[in-house]
Amino acid sequence: MGVQFGTKLSDYAIIFVLIFLTLAVVTDSKLFLLQKTEELTIRYDNAMDNAVESAMEEIVELDDGEELTINKEEILNKLFLVLSMNLGLTDSDSVREWLEYFFPVISLMMQDGIYSWELDELENKKGFSEKIPYCLEKETYKIFYTFDDWIIFQDKKTGIEKKGLYQEIREQYPMDEFSDSNFDEIRRRTIISVITETMKEQMKKHNRFAKKRGISYYFSLPVIDMEEWYRTVDDVTLLCVFQGYPYELPKLGTYDKVILSGARVHKTQEDWKVKIDKETGKDSLTGEEEFYTLEKTQEEWEKFYFKELETENIVEE
Repeated sequence: MGVQFGTKLSDYAIIFVLIFLTLAVVTDSKLFLLQKTEELTIRYDNAMDNAVESAMEEIVELDDGEELTINKEEILNKLFLVLSMNLGLTDSDSVREWLEYFFPVISLMMQDGIYSWELDELENKKGFSEKIPYCLEKETYKIFYTFDDWIIFQDKKTGIEKKGLYQEIREQYPMDEFSDSNFDEIRRRTIISVITETMKEQMKKHNRFAKKRGISYYFSLPVIDMEEWYRTVDDVTLLCVFQGYPYELPKLGTYDKVILSGARVHKTQEDWKVKIDKETGKDSLTGEEEFYTLEKTQEEWEKFYFKELETENIVEE
């Protein structure tokens, strides 16, 4: 009986050791995968951040102080070029075509509308849409908003169109939308609504685009807090949704990222000051005497001063 008891005890000990070793191996394997995922996520985050920031550097093709001209294709080219390099991929048409699968949404939000990079189902390829205005449409009127107080108001009954600051237009059309307490909130909500509806359409078309190419991954709209949205409706912004990109190890799943990068183009108060050369007593830019008017100086700065372009990430998820 004693021998049998001893044999059973040793059997239990062996089973315990086997279970312990199995758990240890599983735990070690999970820790390795978590560590690898974290390392790759940081690497991919940096790759995306650099690519989007570099793309935004291309946003001002011509800025003469009066007109801002956007080269949308150059923005895309820079985005895919830098992303390819940062991911360790070659820069080629085939690599770009492959990376396009993982961008269900690329949108360029301008002062008065949004350009949507989406599938042209007739040509079966992606390209930028015509500018989609930030429009609030009611039964009898339309309001086209911008990132500031400038609007276009259309009276659908009379066909009359008014352009200008909302404070001026409300003198003729006293409406709740033009009250100081409501204007900014309604403007922001309208812009965000247009952007999100555009994203939904992009997602639908992209899923069809991917399905035709045998990709089973289902692309879906990301969740972005309203507070974060509010921070994007004041500046030219590039919105990129990157989804379904495979990690280097199949067990790790896929990498997803949402990034909105804003290019703030503005002048500071310092830029408007008359710069007087102490030796000559003249304005250093125009060469005029010190009594040169501020209004005239502002006009000269408009001609000669190129707005400063600042690129920063506004929100990442």
